[in-house]
Amino acid sequence: MTIEKTRSITTCFYHGIYGFMQDHKLFGAWQRTSNQHIKAIRTHFGAKENASILYCGTATTRNPQNVYEAMMSLGINPLVTTLDLSRKPLMGLDRKTYQPMQANAVSLSFADRSFDYVTTDFLLSKMALESIILTIQEWGRVLNKDGLITTTTGVRQSDINLTNRAYDEITNRIYGIHFLPIELLRQIFYSAGLEVRFEKAKFDVKPFMYRYPDEFLVFIEAKPIKSENVDMVEKAKELIRDGLLIYKATLSDPHLRPLGFEEILIDLINNKFIVSRQENGELLGFIRIQEMSGNWYEIGSLYINPLYRNTPHHYGSSLLTQAVSVVKQKGGQAIVFSNNQSIINMLEKFGATKQKIIPMGLLLPFIITRLAHSKNVGDFISSTINKRDRSIYTLFAQ
Repeated sequence: MTIEKTRSITTCFYHGIYGFMQDHKLFGAWQRTSNQHIKAIRTHFGAKENASILYCGTATTRNPQNVYEAMMSLGINPLVTTLDLSRKPLMGLDRKTYQPMQANAVSLSFADRSFDYVTTDFLLSKMALESIILTIQEWGRVLNKDGLITTTTGVRQSDINLTNRAYDEITNRIYGIHFLPIELLRQIFYSAGLEVRFEKAKFDVKPFMYRYPDEFLVFIEAKPIKSENVDMVEKAKELIRDGLLIYKATLSDPHLRPLGFEEILIDLINNKFIVSRQENGELLGFIRIQEMSGNWYEIGSLYINPLYRNTPHHYGSSLLTQAVSVVKQKGGQAIVFSNNQSIINMLEKFGATKQKIIPMGLLLPFIITRLAHSKNVGDFISSTINKRDRSIYTLFAQ
């Protein structure tokens, strides 16, 4: 997996300001949601006397101290390991009580099953998607089989809501903060072997720096998944694996519009891709069905592994047949943009009608859908212009 740089600010100046604000009750998520953390700890550990703890992403000296004090108040003697990319928040910790470590959360050096409890706050919101996946996988690896994870983070409730997307884009660009859709975050936890529970983050007084809408903030409680639900782990791993394969394919095939990794995973969750693979998991091909409005669907992103394009199995025809069948079962109308003659030949067999321009009733839904799924204005313009040199076909049009 290619790792984007973790979006964490690690300068001493930042941590100094952060710590000052936290001490004056202007900042600090863990202390503000401590009742939720403590309730989860008390419920999970009960009368446990000792616990090994990883505070992953310290940010300030005060954060792990809050955890230590909370554990002591519950009668649990904690051994707290603190981890951060920066040395600054680690320097003020008493080494008799804490074990500070300057390291990256995406690649932990601890042995498997090293900790009873892993916690942090808003670390995930400061990371790129690839880093989030690796960090949660590492949490699952180092957590004891009867352990607990708690954290607070931001989520996006809908991948289509343009208001949410605009807010997410602004916070991402200005503050380096990125919120994932809640269902995608759930699947990432599953892929790490963790069952997860979300609830609304409860701040007594919301910190000055966290003036996000309430629906964006959640408290997360995760623990190793039960054996009877192990199939959920395999399905989630398959989701991540398929997402990576499709992502790499869209980058390597000049006929496909490059898609973002997050966009692909969301579409896989929402069953917008039909994927074909070998028994050994090797990708044979895929096709994408993108719902628009007015009962229209765009069928596109047809990809066949170059190793299998000249075989007699006709994987492309099979995928296109499945996509057309899905649209037909929904009672919808389909539009296809293509300059590939073999695809055009298949479309004509389905009775597709060639159009000179995008049907007027579809023009506005097309623009809205393209805007909602574009990473930025440049991506929207590029993907729209690229359609101009392709023939337009419609299926089942009224």
